[in-house]
Amino acid sequence: MHETVHLVLDHGSGHPGILRDAFLMKHTMTEKEKMLAGLVYSAVDEKLLKELNEVKDIIHKYNSLMPSASQERFAILKGLLGHTADDEFIINQPFYCDYGKQISIGKRFFANFNLTILDEAPVAIGDDCFIGPNVSIYTACHSTDPSATFGNAYADNAILDQSARYSRLIFLFYQVPYASYPSPCEGQVGLLLYML
Repeated sequence: MHETVHLVLDHGSGHPGILRDAFLMKHTMTEKEKMLAGLVYSAVDEKLLKELNEVKDIIHKYNSLMPSASQERFAILKGLLGHTADDEFIINQPFYCDYGKQISIGKRFFANFNLTILDEAPVAIGDDCFIGPNVSIYTACHSTDPSATFGNAYADNAILDQSARYSRLIFLFYQVPYASYPSPCEGQVGLLLYML
């Protein structure tokens, strides 16, 4: 389904969501294009749900493999992830993500058990990053307003710098350029909470 959306660029004025004629752009976009642009999109769009389920099947296969099947596990991840800087990365099972193609990992990346990445927007992880067990990286946000339209969501990029070591991490990163409903996320640029 295509619809016209209004993209509002808010350059730190402190008034997120206010339409400014100088920055108003109109464009017909798919729900996936809106998602990747950080705009409010329908997370229950038929095409997005189909892609999510295809990735869930791949993830299920990956997580069901024997740990000793390292070549098959590696081949699945190389096909799933958007970019891998080298062939020296390890992502222990279980691993979960939504799309995979928005995930980019740097050289010598290591992730311990139970890494979850909700990659509705790009997730860039730099060189020499080590991530401990039970880490979640979220780029998606949903309204907590019960009167908001069911299935609406928005997302923004997540970037983990080079040589980072995260033993426990919660990463919420979102920005709402325009929303027609109240949200605790509105106007936020990002929140990173971690413990080394």
